Amino acid sequence: MTCSRRTCLTLLQQIDGREIGKETLRTAGAAIVEIPMTLREKIPPVISCGQKSMFALMLVVIYGIIGELSSPGAILPGWPAPSR
Repeated sequence: MTCSRRTCLTLLQQIDGREIGKETLRTAGAAIVEIPMTLREKIPPVISCGQKSMFALMLVVIYGIIGELSSPGAILPGWPAPSR
């Protein structure tokens, strides 16, 4: 999740001086560095675009497993290769 530069600066100012354990946070002058998302981080939000789509995807997977168990080899015949 990203925040605007102004929101991040406000948050850093709010937590400046707080104590966590024995340490005190010094965030008032901290630099904000944006780190771009990698391809691996960009894919999950695209796939999980909502509860309804995930439910539909889950149903497809469940029916696929049921279909493959009831008639093995109907969708992927010969896979895996038979052992000799």
